[in-house]
Amino acid sequence: MPDSVQGAQASVKIWIEKTIVKGHPDRQYGEYAVGQVLFSPQRGKGGVDEYANMRAVRPGDIVLHLTDNNAFTGISQVRSSYQEVSGIANTEWGEQPSYLVRLQNFRYLDPPLTRGVFFFAPYRERLLVLLDTGERDLFYNSEPSLRQGAYLTPVPEPLFAILDEAYRENARVSLSSIINEFVQYFQHSGEVARQVDLDEELPDQAAVVLEELPSRLTAYEDGIIDLAPVKRPAYRDSLTDEVVSLAPVSTMPEFKLLQHIKRYIAARGYYFSDETIDNYHICLKTRPFVILAGLSGTGKSKLAQLYAEAIGHSVENDHYLRLPVRPNWNDDRYLIGYFDPITQRYITETALDFLLRAAEDRNHMYFMCLDEMNLAHVEYYFSQFLSALEEDEPAYRRINLYSKTIKNILDERQEASEEKRFVPPESVAIPTNLFFVGTINVDETTQPLSDKVMDRANTIDFFDVELNKIPKKQAGVNAVTITAADWHRYKSLETDDSYRALIDAIRKELNTVGLGIGYRIVKDIEQYLANSRNILEPEAAIDLQIKQRILPHIRGTRAIADVLDRLRNRLEREHLGRSVARLNEMKVRLERDGYVNFWR
Repeated sequence: MPDSVQGAQASVKIWIEKTIVKGHPDRQYGEYAVGQVLFSPQRGKGGVDEYANMRAVRPGDIVLHLTDNNAFTGISQVRSSYQEVSGIANTEWGEQPSYLVRLQNFRYLDPPLTRGVFFFAPYRERLLVLLDTGERDLFYNSEPSLRQGAYLTPVPEPLFAILDEAYRENARVSLSSIINEFVQYFQHSGEVARQVDLDEELPDQAAVVLEELPSRLTAYEDGIIDLAPVKRPAYRDSLTDEVVSLAPVSTMPEFKLLQHIKRYIAARGYYFSDETIDNYHICLKTRPFVILAGLSGTGKSKLAQLYAEAIGHSVENDHYLRLPVRPNWNDDRYLIGYFDPITQRYITETALDFLLRAAEDRNHMYFMCLDEMNLAHVEYYFSQFLSALEEDEPAYRRINLYSKTIKNILDERQEASEEKRFVPPESVAIPTNLFFVGTINVDETTQPLSDKVMDRANTIDFFDVELNKIPKKQAGVNAVTITAADWHRYKSLETDDSYRALIDAIRKELNTVGLGIGYRIVKDIEQYLANSRNILEPEAAIDLQIKQRILPHIRGTRAIADVLDRLRNRLEREHLGRSVARLNEMKVRLERDGYVNFWR
């Protein structure tokens, strides 16, 4: 193991879990998701003990997660040694004796380390040499390719050195540095308390308090964010060889998180309806780019700011950036910077610096608010980001900064100069912990949004202000910190096609007047529906999606009047009142002005 890792804790072992996530909801979210547990049957086919490594895992060990036979996508730390369980409900091992190992502190690798990197030059030959030296029980074979079976395999020092170098070259950060963070947490995190044997008899007074606790808690029901048993994972102290425990970090249930965000916003003296906050949260889960549109002063940028603040990401800790857009932004240099041919240096801009900071700090969430983003043509200065953000694979969400010719110039200048300046890489990936929110004012001073922009984001409108509901400021509601990994666990990777027939009927109706919706919008709508479960009623969710993803594409002269009528009648039959109300408004404006679009 590299000295940096070995120096942190010599006894830490590294393992590779090879698992399939796609098509397995239990591995995508919930208590058996990747990064939450390792689990396997106790025996393979014919009773072979092929899962013996599960018994060798120890608290504090590190696990690299190789998912879908494609890439290392995450890293976590072992929380407790293996348990023997009779079966794991709702998984493929539900009916047989199994091993279960609890994990903690899961962190996404962004970008992931793909087999297209580590199985090719210059790493391929080194992997094969490692096999020739007699190393066995590795995750790959002599082709090299992934070894069949091999659910959990050890990572000897030479193999880690290869993977570490491959990741550093690909991501500009080393696996060693990430693992050091885990190991230091394991060694130095907070106060450490001895594990209490729960079988020991509690003092009489403590027993009385525990009996009375449920009745006492009811008085504080409204103020409790979460209530659950605290299970302290046991660790073995390397100095005293005594079993100790660290308090775990638990993920707040999603409905409790939303309750907290609403209380936090109200305590700051702002009012947004519960549906608006729920809708915004679901939109962020669906795509990391949301547009808030409406009249000036209706609280669009404040919602973005307070949502981020409520979960621990603010201007003060540099996790939130409000960037005012200017009318002269006619290309992306105002976001990503540019090469100065006179000084032969690359000049970075605030947005790029923020993106790079988010990429280096994958544990925390970062929010960039492009304020009044339609003062300039969005597709002019934001086009690279729009294209990158539509990619589902994080590794493909790349922004090109400069050409290879400019890279050669920058490299030569760097070598010749005594003063070493920071030079960003040729391209950067938009990390999954970075979210974009655009606010737009709908008035005569702004540019209209193109279909290219609206195709790639949910657009929430802000036109109605309820002055009688604005609360007074109050103290005592503080932010809670939600890590990027915790927040992503709220996401569903599934789609919900229960309204596919309705969407298709709307599509056909729009096609009659030369309008329409594409595959991307349908997919995003169905992801929104899946992510709205247990938050919104299905009718409310599809109503909001029709209003936010489909109706903004409708525009035209009186030639579309009949289509508006037919759409309104169909949506009335479906009891989708929000969309019906907007279509009624559009019909009135069409009759008055002879032309209409979605915006008021």
